[in-house]
Amino acid sequence: MRRLKGRPVGPPEISGTGNLLQDSVTRESRRWLVREFSLFLNRTVKRPLISDFEVGQVVVAFALIRNLSTRIRKSGEEYLTLELQDRSGTIEARIWDVEEPMRELQPGDYVKVKGRLDEYRGALQLIVERIRKTTEADRQQGFDESNCVISTRYDIDSMWRQLGALVDREVTDRFMRPLLANILKRTEERFKYYPAAQEIHHGYRGGFLEHVLSVTENCVYFAGKYPEVEKDLLIAGGILHDIGKLEELTPAPAIEYTVAGRLVGHIILGRDLVRAEAGAIAGFPEEKLLLLEHMILSHQGDYDWGSPKRPKILEALILHYLDDLDAKANHLQGVLQSHRGSGPFTGYDRILGRVLYRRRHSSAPSEPPAADGASKASNSPSPPEKSGTG
Repeated sequence: MRRLKGRPVGPPEISGTGNLLQDSVTRESRRWLVREFSLFLNRTVKRPLISDFEVGQVVVAFALIRNLSTRIRKSGEEYLTLELQDRSGTIEARIWDVEEPMRELQPGDYVKVKGRLDEYRGALQLIVERIRKTTEADRQQGFDESNCVISTRYDIDSMWRQLGALVDREVTDRFMRPLLANILKRTEERFKYYPAAQEIHHGYRGGFLEHVLSVTENCVYFAGKYPEVEKDLLIAGGILHDIGKLEELTPAPAIEYTVAGRLVGHIILGRDLVRAEAGAIAGFPEEKLLLLEHMILSHQGDYDWGSPKRPKILEALILHYLDDLDAKANHLQGVLQSHRGSGPFTGYDRILGRVLYRRRHSSAPSEPPAADGASKASNSPSPPEKSGTG
């Protein structure tokens, strides 16, 4: 028997007549055969993605714990609710029989999970039978952290170039241009790869840039619809309205709130960042800065939504509705894409406050079509290229 770096290559010698059906195989030989066959299966069996899960299946998969909480049944027994994710999407999961090692699990852990897929209130749900944290040995079975990270479906570098080109093309104010250029330069890495939220909308790698680009492109369009709008102010508001989220959140995959995010929040953090950057530009007009601060402070629209101020200028009102539209459209699309129940209606969505109807399209465009007005606008940016990793 040959050896390679201390590991046997080939089965141990087997005594007998040479007929494997009749000869007794040694215990060591059986262990070798089982180990090699197991490694072969692990290399060749494709692990299912969450988007491929169907009711009635029993699956073994790798995932990231996105959320986890302990709840109490009417009987007084504890159970765990989890949100698991891989690169294809997320799924709700339940652990009814909680074993002691399971209590150590927390958001951000990569896990190997086995479970049965049921349907509950029109949504797919994973009933966990076994779950543990991943180990280095799991890499031989196909585990890779990158397969557990949800990313924007668009190419990040392409979106970044489009945002820079938009600023160069549309912003002419001699104070707004350097303000935007300085902030984009200082925050580039986070701006490109951070999520826009923890879960409500664009809550994935590159989601912040995707959201900001979409809102800002719409700002350009609506600035052309209303002559009274100060275009540079509206565009700056579109780019900077959520800039504080780069301080409020941690990056994907385990998106959490920072201490400053919980104690101060992205609205005030963003206002402070913009104020500091504007202060470094000699002669930055006081009223221009005040209006931009108002854009940031009022973009969530209402006190009930956590906004310190309501919009009191046209640009702020437009920004609020464009921000809300993009967030809700992204959230709605995510709900529909993750729906894999048997019926045409999703389960109740607490964010939108309703169930949604999933239409059966025979075909869908590979890129979202541009609005009529946007397609006719001079130098209107095209949709971002799709990323190969999304």
